[in-house]
Amino acid sequence: MAILFLFALSCDSVENKVKIYLSADQIDFGMIFINTTDTRNITFTNNSKKDVTIANASITGTNAGDFTIISGWTGSPIVVSGEQTQLFGIEFHPTTTGAKAATLEVEHDDTSISSPLTAELEGNCVVDTTVSVTPDTHCFGLVFSGNSKIQLFDIKNEGTVTVDIIDIDKTGSNPGNFEILGWAGPVQLDGGNSIQIDIKFNQTGSTNKYMTLRIIHTGSNSPVYASLSGGDYIQENFPLGLTSIRSTGIDIVSPLSGHFDDQSFNVNIGFIFEYYGRNCTDVNVCDNGFVSFIPIPTTPLSLIYNSRSIPDTTEPNEALYVFWDDVEFTPSIYPEVRFVYQLVGSAPNRILTIEWFHFNFYYTVPPPAPEKVTYQIKLYETTNVIEFLYSSLSNDWSGTTWRATVGIENYNGTHAIQKTGSPNISSRPIFNFRFKP
Repeated sequence: MAILFLFALSCDSVENKVKIYLSADQIDFGMIFINTTDTRNITFTNNSKKDVTIANASITGTNAGDFTIISGWTGSPIVVSGEQTQLFGIEFHPTTTGAKAATLEVEHDDTSISSPLTAELEGNCVVDTTVSVTPDTHCFGLVFSGNSKIQLFDIKNEGTVTVDIIDIDKTGSNPGNFEILGWAGPVQLDGGNSIQIDIKFNQTGSTNKYMTLRIIHTGSNSPVYASLSGGDYIQENFPLGLTSIRSTGIDIVSPLSGHFDDQSFNVNIGFIFEYYGRNCTDVNVCDNGFVSFIPIPTTPLSLIYNSRSIPDTTEPNEALYVFWDDVEFTPSIYPEVRFVYQLVGSAPNRILTIEWFHFNFYYTVPPPAPEKVTYQIKLYETTNVIEFLYSSLSNDWSGTTWRATVGIENYNGTHAIQKTGSPNISSRPIFNFRFKP
């Protein structure tokens, strides 16, 4: 009997143990427009067999006035029976912009659990408008160490109601190389209006610098960003392939001229092309897979057929090395070989293309089918973008024992961007390459 009695006491203790809680310890209303409302529910649960009295329910904290208990509490104590719940409706109704926070407090008479039970309330109030920044991406281009460039940015309220521009700041990899000019602090911006600021880029060293401009405001799309860069060429890869101009381009050398090797030819660009801070109007094109904006040396010939790592102050310099190796023009082996250029478009958006089509690797005793290559260089007017393109067709490329250099180099050979593997790139690149100043 004693054992049964103890067991009964134990069961009674478990059944009458009081367990009360709120269904959430936080309610996040998210973003809401000013002078609008949003409602969320929260449940008080009595998970026991005893009655619990809710003595009071209130909202306290910094922004208590922006939240209201709109249902579930009338101001008088509420008895919540065992295994029952009480639902509260909480309304968020901000009248000013910004992040809001408060605390829901529910006082009760259960002595086994601390009173009050609490839930944090939060939300962000914005005005029903958006803000834009123009440009939202900007490259300052080539800026040499110790020099600066300035770019104007326009920050516009795209809506019809007033928005507060709270702050404009800098983030990213190199914010110290950029200055925000013309920003004195928070400002109100009426619908449709703009403010302007200048960003000054101060280059140090020779590498690219990056910064993100961040505009914090009371509109619905805060913050907005602009990406900035500058210093050197921006490198991009894009899918392999080209559209050949072998049948539409102008011959740099006619196939009827027969074999030639280790020679260069001058081509008029057709527009002013800026390269590493210098304005160029013509380019010297070498059969060995590169062009230079200055004369290419003729002696010793090893200077132009022996590819090497760049930068290198030895000539050639101020060059674009699309696939620098010892290649040559041999119609007797590949009758379809072409060395051509083409200028297309109209000012200020013309494009010069130079193509090496079915050039073969240098040989002393002709093999049955020497290794061959097909590639292009493109120069873009105004943007001064450079592209290296490589044919993706199996018939346009063969061989895996090349020893090529790919990259670009400045006027005196003191700075370059060189692709991985140079000067021993052994096969066709797997991407086309773009260099953006």
